[in-house]
Amino acid sequence: MKPEFASFGDPSRFEIAMRWRSDAEPRHRRPADYGWSIGDLRLTVAGTVLTGNAVGQSPRDFVSWYLLPIAQWFADNWTDLLHQADLPWHEPSAAPAVAVVGRKLRNLIDARDDQGRADYREAQVWRNAHALNSTSNGGLLPDLYLRRYLDTIELSWTAAAPVFAPDQFRFTSGRGLAYLAVKDVAVPLWNALQWVAQSGGARATDEADQAALVRLRDQCAALAQKTVIDLTARRIGDHVVQSAISALRKRGLEEIFVNDNDKIEGVPAIARFSPAVAMYGGLSPNLTEADVGTLSEVIALANQPGLQATPIDSLVAIDNGPPMGVPYTEGYEWASDLLEEDLLEDFVSDFVDIERLLAKLGIRVLESALETETIRGVALAGDGLAPTILVNITSVFNATTAGRRFTLAHELAHLLYDRTMAKSVGISSGPWAPAGVEKRANAFAAMFLMPRPLVLNAFGSDRRFNEIGVIVAAAEILQVRPTALIEHLFNLNFIDEFDRERLRAGPKVDR
Repeated sequence: MKPEFASFGDPSRFEIAMRWRSDAEPRHRRPADYGWSIGDLRLTVAGTVLTGNAVGQSPRDFVSWYLLPIAQWFADNWTDLLHQADLPWHEPSAAPAVAVVGRKLRNLIDARDDQGRADYREAQVWRNAHALNSTSNGGLLPDLYLRRYLDTIELSWTAAAPVFAPDQFRFTSGRGLAYLAVKDVAVPLWNALQWVAQSGGARATDEADQAALVRLRDQCAALAQKTVIDLTARRIGDHVVQSAISALRKRGLEEIFVNDNDKIEGVPAIARFSPAVAMYGGLSPNLTEADVGTLSEVIALANQPGLQATPIDSLVAIDNGPPMGVPYTEGYEWASDLLEEDLLEDFVSDFVDIERLLAKLGIRVLESALETETIRGVALAGDGLAPTILVNITSVFNATTAGRRFTLAHELAHLLYDRTMAKSVGISSGPWAPAGVEKRANAFAAMFLMPRPLVLNAFGSDRRFNEIGVIVAAAEILQVRPTALIEHLFNLNFIDEFDRERLRAGPKVDR
């Protein structure tokens, strides 16, 4: 009779279960370094058994393979899996990693130019650190990706079987996506690594077996010694960590960067990054030291220990997180709901007075010229940090009054809806921020600055939504860019796709 699984975690969230088994394969035909570690693996995410499979009509909920290389892969890539959010390339899609990386590799697999081949290698390296079946070496492991997404772990998977699988083999999980608290994933994984390292000793009988097991134990011991700074560096890069700590130390605020991170007790993982770390995390990987200093100054200005409640607190969403559906739909819905709040009545006339509203909500607006042009703005709030918006006047998006207003509304969305556990937020809006969250904030800004009743009023009784001259005049009333209004008219079904493309292709209308 087979032994029971050793199970770690909650199958309604994340569970990893393992058990050792006997191997009928002669030892000399097994891999030399881990051939002793044959076992069964069962992975369950949000109630879906990812390892569920069938060969013909014979279903089972686990896969059988050597457990040591699986455990070693989790140990080798631990800090990446649980802390590295960014892909190594700018990715405008809000799709999960399993889709984005798979598409990237398919598009580049036959690249013949130097850049294409380099991009393929870069994508392959990232995949090897985040895709479970990259460690299969012949095992039938599910197509599962794990990566950090803000303060959650994104798990995304397909039912694709490895190319070398038997003809009738198939995974039964289907496609899926889940965002889980870091603790829900990190703790079970860590306990599973300890189980393999400890219980494997009775099976690793010769010197070579023991040496392979010692490597896993040594890796776990090294991980256990990692500090908050070590783990943070994997999120935002060593040079940013050192520059930020140096800049904040000069202001006596180093603890904001270091101590406000929520490290999981007994596990080398950070459940919640401090607002300062999170803010740096969405920035360009080429952020200059001068910009680190400027952003550290923003943190210093926002720092208000013992801060009392501010008016915005009553509006902050409790149930938040990554987009659950189409990002722009969530953004539109949230803006519509917020516009119904009594607090906003005095700030809506022919246009939404976003500047006066932010002042009423207790949100401080700062302006600074960053060297990095791609950063549009920054939203910062948290325990002891006054809600603050930084507008980067170097960004082309903020060169006009209308563009600046859009940035303010965009950052307001982050302050209201993207706080971790409804407390803290640190998001820098630019191409390296999570695409889904950015698209949702853009949609919020569009609907918030251009609510349907104001749009109708701006166009008057004629309602000529497809005439560029009328659109420009309406945009002036609403104090938005004409191009933003064109997109918004399409989303509101006031113009069709033909008119939108025609208006897009017309003369430049932005001011």
